[in-house]
This record gives sequence, C-alpha cells and structure tokens, in this order.
Amino acid sequence: MTLKSKSPAPMLEEMARSRFVNFKNCALFLGIAAIYPISPASHASSKSDETRYLTIESKALGTPDVMYSKLIRKVPMGIAHVVRFNLMQNNFSLSVSPPSARGKTPSTIARLQGSLVSVNGSFFDEKMQALGLVIGARGTWPGTKDSRGYHVFSCTSSNTCAIELSKGKSDGHINGISPEVALSGRPLLVKNGAPRTPKEDESCRQFCANRHPRSGVGLSKERKELILVVVEGRQSTANGATLAEFGNLMTDLGAHDAINLDGGGSSTLVIAGKLASGRPVGETEERRVANVLSIVPVARAKPFPAPQAAQSASPRSSTQGVAIPISETPKTPPKPGL
Repeated sequence: MTLKSKSPAPMLEEMARSRFVNFKNCALFLGIAAIYPISPASHASSKSDETRYLTIESKALGTPDVMYSKLIRKVPMGIAHVVRFNLMQNNFSLSVSPPSARGKTPSTIARLQGSLVSVNGSFFDEKMQALGLVIGARGTWPGTKDSRGYHVFSCTSSNTCAIELSKGKSDGHINGISPEVALSGRPLLVKNGAPRTPKEDESCRQFCANRHPRSGVGLSKERKELILVVVEGRQSTANGATLAEFGNLMTDLGAHDAINLDGGGSSTLVIAGKLASGRPVGETEERRVANVLSIVPVARAKPFPAPQAAQSASPRSSTQGVAIPISETPKTPPKPGL
C-alpha cells in the first residue's frame, strides 16, 4: 500500500480492515489527510524534481502588471529569468531601441530610454546591422526587412501583439494596423501551444541542439500576456538550454507562441537600469548589441537621445550601478547568436 496510488478514503477503509492498524490510527490518518491534502505533484520522483525549473524568487516590479521570477534547475544545472507583462493595462508600453543605439550594451540603452525592463533583441551581423525586420518609435530601421527563416514579433501602440510565421513578406501589421514595435527572431520555439522538438534541433546541431544562453519572447493564447525569458549559460552553475528545452520552458510558462531572439553572450536582462542576468564565464562585461526590446512606463518614458559621436572609453558592467559610457564599435564583433 502506498500513498501515491490511492486517495485517503479507500486507504482508510483498507487500513480499517487490516489487523495491523486500529481505528485510532485511522482517525489520526484522517486528521493528517485533512490538514495536508495529497497531490500527485508532492510525490514526483527526485529525478523529476531535479529536471524541472523551480521558482526561487518572484516579485512585482513596482506593479502587478510586470512580474519578475527567477527559476533554477538541478539537472542539467540551469538558471532562467522570467518577466510577465500584462498587455491589457495602459500604464506601460513596449519599445524597440532606435538605430542610433546600435553598438551599445543593453544596460546603456535601458538607462538612456528609462525602461523598467529590457532584453536583447535582434540577431545582427559584424557591422551591428539587425537581421530581419525591425520597427521602432522612429519607424522601420533602414536596411531591415522580413527575411525567410525569420519570424516577426510585433505590437501596436495599444499593446495588441502577434507572432507571425515569416514568408519573407511581412510588414509587421496586425489586422491591418501598423505596429509600434517589431523584431525578427528564429526559429519558432512554440507554435500554437506545441513546443519545438529535439528532432527539429538535429537540423542545426551547433546552434540548436547544444546548450547556450538564450533569450526569447512569447505570447499567451489569448495574447493578453507577454512573456520575456533569459536563460543563463556557459557558467559553472548554469549550462544554458537547447532550443527544444527552451521551447518546453516557454510552454510551461504559458506561451502559446514564442520565438528565439539573439542569444549566446548577447543574452541579457536588465531591470531598472541594472543587470539582472548572469554573464558567461570569461565575459564579465556585457556585449554590445543591435537593439533591445523594452517595457517602458508611459508616464516617465524618455525620448532616446539623438546620435552622438562615439567616445573612446570601454563599457563597464552595470552590476554595481556604475554609469556605462557610450563607446566605440567592438574591436572584435562576436559571432551573431553565439
């Protein structure tokens, strides 16, 4: 007889019939069962517990409309950061940084535009040119357009958002309405509630089937909630995730559709101007990126500064709240996505 396979009522009857258990013990068990109801989750195997992401921290970022959670996993070791954004409210909007922000770190961009939350965005080439379609407050980025193999996340000014399967012709419009923001990513992590599979990862082993730091954006089924996720990796305590693992995490978090954003050493989450995610071993400083996707409080949103001449100082990590100067283009640009 095990507690895992039977409900309290049949077990009590079986205990009552047993010559080894008296009715006093039955009454004691009934009292315990009333105080601590038995649930299947409480009897999951230790292996199952170790391979699941478990929430160790959860808090509102000044408002219940923007919630932050930190998750950990034991096998393989993993750390994930999750931001849930209520798209039905009117106090916050989404923003994509302008072309003038190219080559800056996510923390720098976040502080310059006064964002509450920022995550790295587009894949980019060696010249910091964003790949796929990008639309921000100043319109479509010059030289960007929808490309086959990329999928488009876009939102209107009223926070109506969608993830569109790319056919190489998307303009980011949602039901004929021009988007306020749009970013391209690849590949799909979740499609109509179904996560990406390990078999799909086999077609791109280095990028997909190996574990790397990851960044992604998802939408709930009713498109009422935006889900931003950054998975740490290349650390002694965080191995990263394959794209199939990332898709499963997104599904567990409630994403009905989700796309992968630029990842690897670019994966960064910034909250209130400070770095919230850990860095890979050997990369203590943030990487410069093409752009960021941000949640901006409407009441105190800042217009992004006009382009300035680059300064010679190198950027520094913002983990201690030190101001990061605008700096020159990286001397050795990283390989996009890794």
